[in-house]
Amino acid sequence: MAYAIALVFGAVGAGLWIAGVRWIGRGEPWWFALGLVVAAAIYLTHGLGVEPPPELGVAFAGVGLFVVIGVGGAARWSWLLGAGWALHAVWDVAAPRVADLSYMPAWYAPACLGFDLVVATYLLSRPTRPASTDQLVGP
Repeated sequence: MAYAIALVFGAVGAGLWIAGVRWIGRGEPWWFALGLVVAAAIYLTHGLGVEPPPELGVAFAGVGLFVVIGVGGAARWSWLLGAGWALHAVWDVAAPRVADLSYMPAWYAPACLGFDLVVATYLLSRPTRPASTDQLVGP
């Protein structure tokens, strides 16, 4: 039951975040890229304050992977952002099985999973357009 509640809270949070990004109206792909990197970095930053320090190699690799996907998706291939968010949903399910992430709150993975799936669905269901036409700065 707690898993389902966290999943729903994550999905609702994603809907609110999408609405906020749309309200800003500029640089939408870059906001989604930034969000993807932050979602990955949360696993890493939570592990940095733990004693004894956990093995963070998987978390570092995840951040690097999602930085590349986020920048590539925002700058060149808009479909890659949606795929990146879908991949992060897989990450939420798989990472705890290949690395010790016991330092993360129990509710985080399902909440992040709900968030990721809603954002991925939103991005992948949009009409394809070149990401470079929606710049973060400039007219």
